[in-house]
Amino acid sequence: MIWPHFRAPLAAVLASAALAACAPDLGSRPEPSQPSAYDTTRSFTAPSAPWPTEQWWTAYGDPQLNALITEAIAGSPDLKIAEARMRQAEAVAEQTGAERWPTLTADAQVGPLRQSLNQGFQPQFRSFLPHGWHTQGRLNANLEYELDLFGKNRAAFAAARSDERAATMDMAAAYLALSTSVASAYADLVRLGADHAAAVDAVHVRQETAALVAARARESLENQGQVSLSESEVAGAQAEVDAIDGLIAMTRNQLAALLGKGPDRGLDITLPANAQVTPAGLPPSLAVDLIGRRPDIAIGRRPDIAAARLRAEAAAKRIDVAQADFYPNIDITGLIGLQALDTKDLFQHASLMGQIAPAVHLPIFDGGKISGRYRAARADYDEAVAAYDKTVTGALREVADAIANQRTLNQQLAHARTALTASENAYRIAGLRYRGGLSRYVEVLTAEDTTLSQRRNVADLEALAFSQNVALVRALGGGFVASACSEKGETGFPVGTCSKDLN
Repeated sequence: MIWPHFRAPLAAVLASAALAACAPDLGSRPEPSQPSAYDTTRSFTAPSAPWPTEQWWTAYGDPQLNALITEAIAGSPDLKIAEARMRQAEAVAEQTGAERWPTLTADAQVGPLRQSLNQGFQPQFRSFLPHGWHTQGRLNANLEYELDLFGKNRAAFAAARSDERAATMDMAAAYLALSTSVASAYADLVRLGADHAAAVDAVHVRQETAALVAARARESLENQGQVSLSESEVAGAQAEVDAIDGLIAMTRNQLAALLGKGPDRGLDITLPANAQVTPAGLPPSLAVDLIGRRPDIAIGRRPDIAAARLRAEAAAKRIDVAQADFYPNIDITGLIGLQALDTKDLFQHASLMGQIAPAVHLPIFDGGKISGRYRAARADYDEAVAAYDKTVTGALREVADAIANQRTLNQQLAHARTALTASENAYRIAGLRYRGGLSRYVEVLTAEDTTLSQRRNVADLEALAFSQNVALVRALGGGFVASACSEKGETGFPVGTCSKDLN
């Protein structure tokens, strides 16, 4: 029987476990903050609205924007990088998981051999040795298995699976960053288009005023200095148009890069009109749903929060890995096969050989190496928890900023439109007085400057609503739902960024 041969090794294992060093006491582990720890009631005040949908950009009703985001998803290098990192994490998890299972290999060897007879054998024993050349054969199977009594390999595998899921969340975060970056750059293009229209209008206004000043000068009602001043205003307005043209070109280049294309692709993007932006609102239970309701699994509406939570879970499991190093490591190696000095005897029963060899590795003195690894693992966990909390507070701040900006935008726009109406009235009166010879050109110029500035301001604010709406969508996660991925095995994104249940 084999069992009696294991009694002594088993006793050695039990004794080793009793003698094993203990992990240093580093105090209780910090826990990731729960949604209830964050007070958002007063900041998150807005009309109720649903969460963004998966293809949230279609709500703007712009076919060109829809096509650009679809093209970016298909060709962006950023998504390809994130996808490659996700596959790397999957491969690491596969390798780590293999440590939980036995390793089985097979060896076979056949070759000519001549046995030396001059190796201290007595003459009477030499007759038992083969003489001359013969063919030796060996065929055996080898087994290696770590018992993992203290859960080191299981904890390492759990950590790798959490890292794999975190990489999946990173893929979703890259998708969100790409789609919102394209929409944000497109919103900049909308704003620049409005600026360009206002600047061209300013050129026309300056030209009309310059023509009026020149006509009055021909009638000796205005001096040449005022004519030159009005002409300089025309040139200055045209320079402003040229500057905006440069900004439009750079924004088109930015969009082309986001699409993964060359700058010529940006030349095909037309200047868009103002987008259809619906009034912004906030979903109910925003903080709880954004962060995730369940503390035991990373779910929620923000992929970066889910990824940070999963990395904290991975770091916690690596503490268990480091702690297991304080205990004995028990390996079992086995071998069974056939061996014969001559291959004609290889498959005879007498050629059967085998070995089972348990091995116990006990840390006794290592100069603090294991303790240092344990402390490092705990520090990594503390850092991961702090990074998670930082990610949560950053996400909540982004939502609060987006809502605050949208809340004040309507007030700004109302005041700007009132100011524009007043400035246009003042400009009209100044023009009438100037034509009637009741005022100087400088009064017209002042009123004109004010009117053009107010028109530009109103155009910017109207276009800014688009940018701020995109910022709110980004802050709310852009339609990402980690829990739906985990439960349904489906992706909320068309690039396959689902977080499947890997527990």
